[in-house]
Amino acid sequence: MPINLDHFQDLIENSVHMIMRTDAEGVILYVNPAWQQALGYEASTVISTQAADLVHSDYRTDYDKLFRQALAGNKLSHFETSFLAENGRLVAVEGSMSCSLVNGRPHAVQGVFQNISDRKRAEDMLVHQATEMLRVHTSLEARDRELADTLEQARKYREAEARADELTAINEALTLEIGRRQEAEATIRASLQEKEVLLKEIHHRVKNNLQIISSLLNLQSGYIDDARTQEMFKESQSRIQSMALIHEKLYQSEDLARVDFSEYIVSLVNFLMRSYSPGGVNIALDVEPVFLSLDTSIPCGLIVSELVSNSCKYAFPEGRSGEIYVRLKPIDNEHYELGVGDTGIGFPEDVDFQETESLGLQLVTTLADQLDGEIELDRSKGTEFRIRFRVHKSDRAKET
Repeated sequence: MPINLDHFQDLIENSVHMIMRTDAEGVILYVNPAWQQALGYEASTVISTQAADLVHSDYRTDYDKLFRQALAGNKLSHFETSFLAENGRLVAVEGSMSCSLVNGRPHAVQGVFQNISDRKRAEDMLVHQATEMLRVHTSLEARDRELADTLEQARKYREAEARADELTAINEALTLEIGRRQEAEATIRASLQEKEVLLKEIHHRVKNNLQIISSLLNLQSGYIDDARTQEMFKESQSRIQSMALIHEKLYQSEDLARVDFSEYIVSLVNFLMRSYSPGGVNIALDVEPVFLSLDTSIPCGLIVSELVSNSCKYAFPEGRSGEIYVRLKPIDNEHYELGVGDTGIGFPEDVDFQETESLGLQLVTTLADQLDGEIELDRSKGTEFRIRFRVHKSDRAKET
């Protein structure tokens, strides 16, 4: 699927991710507007400077090692570092880095970064709150031991039938301590409930904001006559909807950290089939009941969205009938296999899906790397993409 270079440049210029390109010596060749906005630099002030000079000194040694690994041909992802903004503040980022070759030699290094400063602050706040709760819990345990000692002392007093006044004082102390403990436990429960409500509200607002973006794209596409541009808007809407569905499922779930992926896939595929209406094409789902974390669900959902959309658009020309299927099965205790395919005309034999200019397939490859997974293409019976990836400790099979 050929891509207009102007459109590709627009995607980079309008990307919410920070994008930087350097030569093999680490000298900055290009930064996109999102990079400039996040760090406060004008492009003209950083072009031709060393990228490492903009990395905070605490992270510079690690950044240099990562840069050398990228030059050696390694595709790096999910690493964290920190840039220094123009005003001196620290900007934490999560990034990926890869090297392009010319005549077999390193030519340039591309880095894509996401500003995670807000997430880092939120994580620090949660760690602080968890530490405070642990302190309260430890204090309560100490009070429990004190209460146990007091009760033992009271038993000795009763056995000795001595000093009724002291027994009365002990009983009053016990009542006071128990009341304080109950108040502390009620405070902790209220705090946890408040945070759950807040997290649900965050997922609800993210879902609503994504829906607004999708609606704006739909309205804007109504003013576009070019069919190719309209198709690009429609593809963007599908990607946004796949992420919005994730947050909708989290908002509706009692588990705010994991998504019921089997239910999510049903909703996502039904949305795609309504959007593309591929005539006599049936859909078959075989998804193992499993809860997946947000870090796993979003890449998997986007992969399914891209591949099902491709099948709807290209696998059944001239109204042909057939089947599109999605499978998710465990390989072992640590790995899953995601399969998306169709019984259509098949993927062209002369096209390497990992080298194609198709933005959708480039996204699939990038998302598979994000999952630390392996991707393969089977052309024997139509087209099937298989992605094998390791599940996180937070992922687990659905309880039945």
